[in-house]
Amino acid sequence: MPRTVPEYYSQRIIRMPGSRSWRVAASLILIAAGGCSSESKLQTYPTVVEVAYRSGKSVNGAVVTFRSVADPSITAKGHVDLDGTSNLTTYAPKDGAILGEHEAIVVGGIAGANVDLDGTQLPTVARVYSSYSTANLRFTVTENEEDNHFKIIVTP
Repeated sequence: MPRTVPEYYSQRIIRMPGSRSWRVAASLILIAAGGCSSESKLQTYPTVVEVAYRSGKSVNGAVVTFRSVADPSITAKGHVDLDGTSNLTTYAPKDGAILGEHEAIVVGGIAGANVDLDGTQLPTVARVYSSYSTANLRFTVTENEEDNHFKIIVTP
């Protein structure tokens, strides 16, 4: 004959996971955990970077990275579009960069994407721009969005 569980215990086991106190505790834990991540994010300001060669041609496909001087672990990145500009992203798409001074690097340019009007292949960005120690590019992001439009002139 199979062993049976007394009715009192079977009801408690079935009801426990669905009880109100369990749901309230789980909700509080989720709210607390969600709040922690947003508190650590610093405010960002829309930042646009234009990258071009000295000839004025835009550097399509390059990647621009701004690194905060105050906290080098915080970076803002963006891909240079066909119009030669990049809207930087720190936490969310195109949210910009944090306030303060930044070092910048420019990497790449897509072979085949940088083509002159007559079909001539333009070179990609010189390697000197791919390192913070050699690029020597510094910009200051402010609270005023109009001040946060920067132009970087590179050599091939």
